[in-house]
Amino acid sequence: MVLHVGCGSSRIGELLLLDEEYDVEAVVSVDNDASVLEQMDRRWRKETTTGGMSRSNSSSMKFIRVDFTHDKLDDYPSNESFDLVVDKSTLDCLLCTDKATAGLLCEVYRTLKLGGVYMIVTFHETDFIRPLLQDLPDACWDIEFHVLERQVEDLVGNRNKHTVDRPHSACIDDS
Repeated sequence: MVLHVGCGSSRIGELLLLDEEYDVEAVVSVDNDASVLEQMDRRWRKETTTGGMSRSNSSSMKFIRVDFTHDKLDDYPSNESFDLVVDKSTLDCLLCTDKATAGLLCEVYRTLKLGGVYMIVTFHETDFIRPLLQDLPDACWDIEFHVLERQVEDLVGNRNKHTVDRPHSACIDDS
């Protein structure tokens, strides 16, 4: 099972479910914006009822409103619920808040299965992210960083591509 934190209107969860190569049984997409979650749920239900999809079980996708400053994933009270937690810049956004960062990291650690992976896509340097993860109270996870190069197109529409070596992705293996 996959947890997608800070899903917004991203289709990552849907794509993980629909591509049989990934063998994902269920995805839980969480965000703080209830209206976006309602739109996502309607889109998912519409797609799964229109046919033509190889994996169209609408109950395999859940959308849950969570504010990590004070909420927990109440539907998953037992530890070790998720094999994979996907975080595409949610940690980056929550670092601008007072308490949500700790709430996110604690919930991820609590709900991640032993041997599961917390995949963070972040624009922060590894030297900044590593202490956040290492110093989380009562947490003990193996941390690997993989720096990904990406092509960035010019903002004015010029299709010249430039390599950027700043974005980082952190994979945390909780084994």
